[in-house]
Amino acid sequence: MRHRFKSAYGIDISDRHAVIVRASGRAGYETLVSKETAGIPEALRRQIATDVNGGRASSAASLASHESVLRRIAAPFSRLERALKVLPSLLDVQLPFPLEQCAHVFTSAAPNATGGLDVLAVAARHEDVQHSLQRFAEAGADPVFLDHEGLALWRQAQREMKKPDAAGRIQIHLGPAHTTLVFGSAGNLIGAHSSRMSGTGAPPAEIAARIQSWLQAQTALVISPRTEWIMSGTGASDAVRVKSLADELKISSVRVADDPTAFLARALAARALEEDDTACNLRTGQMEHPAARRREFAASTRAAVTAIVASALLIAVNIAVLIFASRRNETVQIEIQRLASELSGSPAPRGQEVLVVRRALDEKTAALLPFQRMLAPSTSKQLADILALCHANAAAVSQVSLKADSLRLDVAAANADAADRLAPALRIAGWKIQSSKRDAVIVLEGRR
Repeated sequence: MRHRFKSAYGIDISDRHAVIVRASGRAGYETLVSKETAGIPEALRRQIATDVNGGRASSAASLASHESVLRRIAAPFSRLERALKVLPSLLDVQLPFPLEQCAHVFTSAAPNATGGLDVLAVAARHEDVQHSLQRFAEAGADPVFLDHEGLALWRQAQREMKKPDAAGRIQIHLGPAHTTLVFGSAGNLIGAHSSRMSGTGAPPAEIAARIQSWLQAQTALVISPRTEWIMSGTGASDAVRVKSLADELKISSVRVADDPTAFLARALAARALEEDDTACNLRTGQMEHPAARRREFAASTRAAVTAIVASALLIAVNIAVLIFASRRNETVQIEIQRLASELSGSPAPRGQEVLVVRRALDEKTAALLPFQRMLAPSTSKQLADILALCHANAAAVSQVSLKADSLRLDVAAANADAADRLAPALRIAGWKIQSSKRDAVIVLEGRR
């Protein structure tokens, strides 16, 4: 996991409440604002803008689940670069509005049982993203990242608690302006829903009824007594409300997140500070934050400069290699000329070494022929020598088979004495002989 900034601000703002959390790699989390307010205090607003525009920090807010779409899509390819070519089309058919009207992000790619990839897709209409950014601007916020609320809540629960097992986990976030339900199992987020029903003011019975209707519509989640229930948000800081909601849901055990009011803001700050495979930013295209655009431009510039420097170094290395090769080739050329001169008995002109050597060998062919015959005799010469041995030992041979490294002689069985004399003579000539009798023939087989 790679830190992109020294610190990051998580911004959770509704009409009646504001929570601002700053996260840093060393100091952890620091809650800067957590109270009922109409917006961000002016001094903090200037501080965030200065840090973000100076590249020292980032900031993140979230889009509510009822303003976005979360879908898990199975792509028929095992490689992400190939899957990304078909994922937009697969997402398009699952949206209630055209994909061209949406900002969308594909994240959390993981192999599935069929050999393809399961990918989490997040989409939101451009007008909903713009309206959300306008609400933040009115409160004094201009987040660099616009995350998905459900994805941020799920990831923070994994970070602060642990990954859920196969029994699954259900998270209920009771925010001042809306209530959010997030659920999944074995570490995988399955879905997220939210309603404009206030998590701090709506009756627990109404909230429970809405949550049960969402869960009953899910086929991918199996709820059991071992399913873990978590509550967070401003409403979760009220122990009476938590117990009432648990009673309405008929669950015996609920875990309340530490500092539940700041839970979502902590999640957003952590995700802006760190980069992992669930990263999601719906501020894309023309809605991209100027600070993010400047950072991307700086990164591309650094990459270009690095490539230029690397190319220059490579050219320098290649020149050094060529110089070395040239010097080595010259040394080899001098040695070749020396050897050619020694063989021919006269200096060999540069480039004519092979021709000079061939002429010298042609002139010495007659003198070298006996040695060539001795070291590498021809097949006809070997056959003549073998037949001469047969004649000298009075062996009547009916069939001969001779190859470069193998020999077979068929001798009539009546001529067994001659065969016995022939075998040692062939061994002296360099053959490894084995003798056997087959039908009316004595077979002598030899190998070199």
